[in-house]
Amino acid sequence: MTKQGDCVNCGKVGETELHHYNGDRKFHFSFGRGSKVPDFMVAELCRKCHNDVHQTIDDRVADSEQQFFLIMKTMFRNEK
Repeated sequence: MTKQGDCVNCGKVGETELHHYNGDRKFHFSFGRGSKVPDFMVAELCRKCHNDVHQTIDDRVADSEQQFFLIMKTMFRNEK
């Protein structure tokens, strides 16, 4: 799903995509293996940042933390 807005990671204005959390703790929030987390656990990212999140595998703990941070930024922004 895409929408107009700005990326919560880099700030680029334009189309954003919704990235569902897929970090190490995703199974605590989903309904089993192979299912996505609920739609409230998303980050609004531009295409480049969305692709970058899916390519990052260097440090799973840091990647998971970064995803949670971006999701919190999205949730906080949408509450205003």
